[in-house]
Amino acid sequence: LPKLRELVPKRYPIRHYPDITHAIRAQYPVPEWDVAYALTLVHSPVAQSAGLLIGSDDDFAVWLNGKRLADRLDLARGLMPDQDRVPVRLRAGVNVLLLKISQGLGDWGFCARFRRLRTPVAARRAEG
Repeated sequence: LPKLRELVPKRYPIRHYPDITHAIRAQYPVPEWDVAYALTLVHSPVAQSAGLLIGSDDDFAVWLNGKRLADRLDLARGLMPDQDRVPVRLRAGVNVLLLKISQGLGDWGFCARFRRLRTPVAARRAEG
């Protein structure tokens, strides 16, 4: 979590929700016009390419191993699975996946999953 604290502006608290990074669809009430981050450690037994499918209500940004891969900062939409696809390259071993979800009005939520993996991966919530 020290690296996460470096990435996340100090005005945003790091909240610990049980299993937020493991849920296919997670919704937690947050105030309107807020932002939340989800951090997951993804273990891949081999280096491999995949597609990261993301659904978000509202905006999102995604980093893998500290590299910003994509963002959509112009959204005002409801959550549906697989709204955006981001090509990723997982390295062998532990990969750090960080999602930023910006909340506008109404409900908040996100979902993310990997597709087209050559070898299955295991994800776990970062402890700290």
